[in-house]
Amino acid sequence: MKAVWNAKVGFGLMSWAVASYAVTTAMFMLIFFPILPLVSYLAGWPFGLSILISVMFFVICNFAKRDHKVSISIVPEGLGFCDEAAGYERQDLIRYEDIQSIRVRRNPFFRSLVINLKERNQRFSLSNVLLPDNFLAGIHAHIDVKS
Repeated sequence: MKAVWNAKVGFGLMSWAVASYAVTTAMFMLIFFPILPLVSYLAGWPFGLSILISVMFFVICNFAKRDHKVSISIVPEGLGFCDEAAGYERQDLIRYEDIQSIRVRRNPFFRSLVINLKERNQRFSLSNVLLPDNFLAGIHAHIDVKS
């Protein structure tokens, strides 16, 4: 079993970010290069709100996209953490006896898998995760048996 980056949610967030940027750009063009007399309607809080929403979507999109080359798989000795992003390329084995807790953190847009280790206060995470149905149950069964 393997936990991977959720492409459907990631690309959905990216499309919303681009759409909000397009609306903000259109408003900017209508305000500063007036073709129609819409400046009094679009200037002020509508334009500010549009900028705020665009910034929020791009920040959320970057958080959702940051782990697109990360995968976590269950292996007999523990969990295999693999990051294939350029410049990060690493593969770690997380032994079951080293795991303090594993949980799925949810926010309004995507889920994140967080693995805390007992020693060295180390944390592994995978943002915007797509989990198989029994992934967490399988890990908790191994952790309980090893403890």
